[in-house]
Formats: sequence, structure tokens, C-alpha cells
Amino acid sequence: MAAMALISASSMAQTTVTFDAKTDKGKYDQAPTSGEQYDTLSKEGVVVVCNKGAFATGKQYRFGKGGFAQISSTAGNITKVVFTCTVNGTAKWGPGNFTDATAGTYTYQEDGNEGTWEGNDASFQLTASGSQVRATKIEVTIGGTVTPSLAAPTISGETPFAETTTVTIAAEDGATVYYTTNGQDPDDREGTQYTAPFTLSETATVKAIAYKGDLQSTVATKEFKKQANVKTTGNGTVENPYTAADAVAMYDANALPADTAFYTGVITSVKEVSTQFGNATYAIAAAAGAQDSLEVFRGYYLENKKFTAEDQIKVGDKVVVKGKLIDYKGTLELGQRNYIYSLNGKTTAGDEPVEPKDTASYTVDQALSVLVSDAETTDVVYITGKISQIDEVSAQYGNATYYISDDGTTANQLMVFRGKYLNNEKFTAEDQIKVGDEVKIAGVLKNYKKGDTVTKEVTNSYIVSLNTVPTGISSVVAAPALDANAPVYNLAGQRVNKSYKGVVVQNGRKFILK
Repeated sequence: MAAMALISASSMAQTTVTFDAKTDKGKYDQAPTSGEQYDTLSKEGVVVVCNKGAFATGKQYRFGKGGFAQISSTAGNITKVVFTCTVNGTAKWGPGNFTDATAGTYTYQEDGNEGTWEGNDASFQLTASGSQVRATKIEVTIGGTVTPSLAAPTISGETPFAETTTVTIAAEDGATVYYTTNGQDPDDREGTQYTAPFTLSETATVKAIAYKGDLQSTVATKEFKKQANVKTTGNGTVENPYTAADAVAMYDANALPADTAFYTGVITSVKEVSTQFGNATYAIAAAAGAQDSLEVFRGYYLENKKFTAEDQIKVGDKVVVKGKLIDYKGTLELGQRNYIYSLNGKTTAGDEPVEPKDTASYTVDQALSVLVSDAETTDVVYITGKISQIDEVSAQYGNATYYISDDGTTANQLMVFRGKYLNNEKFTAEDQIKVGDEVKIAGVLKNYKKGDTVTKEVTNSYIVSLNTVPTGISSVVAAPALDANAPVYNLAGQRVNKSYKGVVVQNGRKFILK
């Protein structure tokens, strides 16, 4: 239980403690979309606490909607607190969204950005009931006549909850706490004495009161709601992810999962892929045209890495995404900080690419003919040519953009957009390729359209051979020479089982598994 000193009755000089969001910071930089997140400010004996707080944004203190703001002082009674907010009155984030002062009085002006609490108490609470409240500054005046007091207990626990939730009650050191779960006010005769956290399995209202010597606190109240039982096809694990339809069903039942989970679907639209910020916003559903869809908002790529190219995802890709399902202003979405766990069965950005299904190898002219007919390809194919021009080799991102043609000139050339090096490995130096090199590329033929401009290009590619040097190393032997007891790895360094098809490494040697 948190310690809080009691101060004997006296009269003190008025002093003001100021919390500035730019310099006095807490722990979190974003308020929670659900559940609780305690953030704290402490300075010169004054403590500010919010159970849905974000006090480390560097711009403003955020008190999440439905959360409480508790101001306490061990340096003297609080006589005045001024919240300077980012907007006026009852507008979203304004001071008028604070209500229900547990002591003293709280006022604000509809045309002003300040909210003012006045009283003479060691501690009090306000509730951010209308919306989240954002304050750039909090000024706490202390030094009023101090009378012994006992702060109300703090009740915490997850709500809403699926099956059960654990309730914890905290109070001052040496205080005895009594609580009820039926909504009635507790006291030392009717309530249950709190000795340890307890479990709820149904919706309940918990009330608690503290006693210490001759002192008695006010009653603290918290409602815990059990989520409706929603029937879903998935359970949110990587083995059995939720579907978009599951997400909609949970949203309709007000039963969104409290934690991150896995969601699967086919990409039905791509709103944006930002290489500047490294994230993407897109929609997934069971299939194109499905009624229920789910927006994936500003998510990251495989392995929780940033996107580096706009063509890393496309409509039709099957994905499993890990993220937290939220209701953002009436929109159901996977919130920021989500990422793609698997993409068309691939789980790492360095996985071996899908091998070409066609054994034929296009010349550059043949590939251009395919694109002129607007046929494109959805499967990976081979293209052979000579490097005619190099736009960029990025050691930072490990890819290269260059052109190839049949004769090595810049006439009738085909762009290779952000392709990888041999073995689908990243480029590490600008001199790994040069104009005139003969290459065989594995990739997807695509007409990239931007406005009225169409660029014929190869995407999702890597170099199969360079100047007749093929992918791989020497000493590739056929399997059955595999050691049955030794681990097997693919070329990306991932451990695979012996049913894997392709080139594998065991005990430092390469084998072909067919």
C-alpha cells in the first residue's frame, strides 16, 4: 500500500507547484484505448495520478476518457488546481470534460481553456467523463489549513473482461479497507475486510472505504463489466487467428479483446503505403467483396519492420496480422503498432522467395511484350538480360533499382524495382552490380501506374545468376545424404523440417530436397 504522511492541523504559506508537459514527464506517451494504464507525476510533495494516463507526450498531459485524475499532497492541503488545456470549454479535450469532484468544487468557462478546482483537501479526484482531457500545464497551490484526512482507496482491475478479472485495492499504509461487490456502500460492519486481491466472474460494482485510527475515507467506486459471450471461428492465436467477421462480431457485442491478438484475411484494398514513415493502412476480409472487413491502420511489415517499398503488399495477398482491436471514433480497426506476422505464408522479410512456377525464361523483349498486352504476371518468372542503367544501389535498405535490356543499351529496357542480390540477400555495396553485367532475374512482371504514367517493371525480385554465377555455393549434394539427427536450415538461416522442398544447409553443407 502506498505511503502517505498525515499532517497535523496548521496554517502554511501558500506555494504553487507547476507541472509543465514539456519538461515534467511521466512514463507513457499514448493514452490506452481500453483497460487501465497508471501514469504518475510527482514534484515537491504533490502527486498527480491517472488510471488512463499518458504523461510523457512532451506536449500535453492526457487523461483518458472514463479515467480519474487524482491530485494529492503531503506538503500541505491543496487549495487550488488550475488545468490549462489545449482547447476551450466542453470541446473535445477541453476542461469542461472533467466532472464529479470528490471534494471541493470544480469550474470552467465555456469560452476559456482553464479548469479550476478549489477547496482545502489533501487529496481529491476528478473524472474525465465527456472525453479525454489534455492539459499543457497543471498548477497546484498548497498551504491551506491542514486537517488530518485519509485518502480513498484505489480500486484497479481489467474491465471489460472475458471470463474473470482480478481486483486489487490499495490504500495508505496502516489503513484497514472494507469493500462490497453488490453496489452498496461499505463500512466496518457490513463490508468485507480486504486482505488480498480477489476474482470476479460476473459484472459487479466494487465499492471500498478505508479506516485508520479515528479517520475514515470517502467511498471509492469502480464498475467491472463482463463481456458478452461472442461466438467466433478463431480464438486469436497464431494457430487459429480471428477473422474480419470475428472482429465485427466482437465489436457489435462490445467485447473487444483487451490484449493484442492475431487476425487473418485477404487484403481487399490498400489505402496507403508510406515509405517515409514505414507503415501501411489497408483493409482485410475473408475474400474480395466479403461483407465484413477490418481496417489495419498504419501497421508495420513482416518482423515488425518498417515498409520500404509500396509494392511490398498488394490486393489479394493473404496476411496474418498481430495487433490490438480498437474502436476509434466509431471505426473498428487494428490500431497503430500492429504488424504483419505472415504474408502469403512467409513470416520473415528474409524468407526464400517463391520459386518460379514456369520453367521458361523470358528475354527482356518478351517480358516487355507481356506488359504491353497488359497481361502482367501473378507468379514469379525468370527474365534474362544485361544491366543497361543503374538508378540506385541502397546499402541502407539492401536493394537496388536498375534496368536491363537484351543488348545492354538503354533502348527497350525493363526496370528492376528495388530488387535483392544473389540468394535473395540484401545488397551491401554499390559495386556489387555494374552496367554490362549479365543477369537472370526471378520476379513478378508488373505495369506500375501512377497518374497517366505507366512503368514496366519487375517487382519482388532477386538475382538468380550474375555473369553466369548462379545462386548458391558449391558442394550441393542430393538428399539422402542428410543426417537424420542433425538440424536442417533453409538459405535464410531458418530451421525447417525434412519435408521442406528446395536447397537446405546441414552441418555446413548444402543439399537439395525434392
